[in-house]
Amino acid sequence: GATADPRAVDEWLRLLGGRPDRVEATDSARPAVPDGLAIKIYPCCYALQRPISALLEAGATSLDPAALRRIVVRTPAGTVAPLVHHRPQTGLEGKFSLEYAVAATLLDGQTGFASFTDEAVRRPAAQRLVQLVEVELSDGGDGLLSGRVEIELHSAGTSTVCDLRLPPGAPQRPPTGPELARKLEDCLSGTGLDPAAITWDSAAALLHHHLPPTAPATSSPTSPT
Repeated sequence: GATADPRAVDEWLRLLGGRPDRVEATDSARPAVPDGLAIKIYPCCYALQRPISALLEAGATSLDPAALRRIVVRTPAGTVAPLVHHRPQTGLEGKFSLEYAVAATLLDGQTGFASFTDEAVRRPAAQRLVQLVEVELSDGGDGLLSGRVEIELHSAGTSTVCDLRLPPGAPQRPPTGPELARKLEDCLSGTGLDPAAITWDSAAALLHHHLPPTAPATSSPTSPT
């Protein structure tokens, strides 16, 4: 029952820096993740981690969303390659929409799973903010964290500028304990589990308990003897 944008299949290798026309031998002396492991703090495309963090760290969530009249996002073109949905209508589309990520952050503050449901994306307040977002792309950018992101928020007679190079969770900016704890709490929302009570010894049993039951394998009919 799952759906996906076919562009994810077409583009994934290029986005990861691969060459579909060439197979290279593995060099065991090179690190498996050359630039370091990135961790997503927010449950959406990694390309959205920086704009969300820019708004949060600049205190933009203290602004009245209803008073905003114009929002301008400036970033290198390469940083938005996966963000293909400009007027999203579903939660999945919202996870790949720069315009919606800006809107959701301004409305919700710390964006979590609840920010990326169909209902959340279709909120009139969110749809209004999505329409206000203008994206100005500069040339270049060979990665999702190339350059910087700058976001200007304009209301009547005032403007706020948010600017960020590296979001929390970037390889050069590892997430803090509270940031990871907040993510884990959001992941376990609705399960009744206390994140602080989970240990390495108990994790497997808890996961098994909360996974949906596995459907029995369908046996092939046998010929009568």
